Amino acid sequence: MADIKLTINGKECIAPEGSTILKAAELNGIHIPKLCYMEGIHQYGACRVCVVEQILPPAKNLQASCMVQAREGMVIETNTQRVQEGRRAMFELLLSNHDK
Repeated sequence: MADIKLTINGKECIAPEGSTILKAAELNGIHIPKLCYMEGIHQYGACRVCVVEQILPPAKNLQASCMVQAREGMVIETNTQRVQEGRRAMFELLLSNHDK
C-alpha cells in the first residue's frame, strides 16, 4: 500500500493510504484527544471529541478525525479556536445529563 503526505499542525506527515486523520496524526507523534475510539474494537465517531479543522480541501464543518480518511495533500489543524470551542461544546453535551 502506498503512503500519502498531508500536513497536520504545519508538520509534513506521512501515513499509509487508507489511514484516518486520527491514525495519521498518531503515527507522526501528534496527539488528538478521543473518548469513544478504540482501535480494532469499534469506529463510529459518536463523541466528536476528536474533531479537527480541515483547511485543505476546505470543509464547512469540523471533521471527526477517527472517521475521515486522510488524503494526499490535506491540511489539518488540531487545536484552533474553532476546534477548541467544538470540543468544549461536545464535553458540555456529554456531561449535561450528569448534573442531576
